[in-house]
Amino acid sequence: MAEIKTGRCKVKAIMGSQQYGLAGDKETPQIAIDVTSKDWGGASMTTFLFFTAAAAKFSFDRLWALGWKGKTAADLGNMTGIDTNEVDFEVRDEPYEGKSRLKGEILMGPGRVTIEKTIAPDAFAARVAALVGNTTPQDAPGPVKPPF
Repeated sequence: MAEIKTGRCKVKAIMGSQQYGLAGDKETPQIAIDVTSKDWGGASMTTFLFFTAAAAKFSFDRLWALGWKGKTAADLGNMTGIDTNEVDFEVRDEPYEGKSRLKGEILMGPGRVTIEKTIAPDAFAARVAALVGNTTPQDAPGPVKPPF
């Protein structure tokens, strides 16, 4: 059987694997969902979705990416559809309580990162121009040589 390795791959959730619970001292609501990849030869791992005021939007987005049919928090007890879609997933090696362990996360958004505060492209360009000037490649300075 193949093993789970660090890196990116496509995964699908395993319907019926979800567990509902509370995490940490603050008893943060969380859902644990097992996922599997064709690359893993039948192996699976668990990913966690947290539901704090700040994280809930991203957890809902990940559920919808998997194919979840729910619309609101009231629907979280029914995970119908989470095994519908294949999604991008990243496996990382992270320290945990002094040991190394694999951690996996469903990737979202353009380039698979989420920018907390987005702005329109024109507003972004105007901000950068205000910060660094309006240089073009023709008049941009060349590489800076180190002072040694």
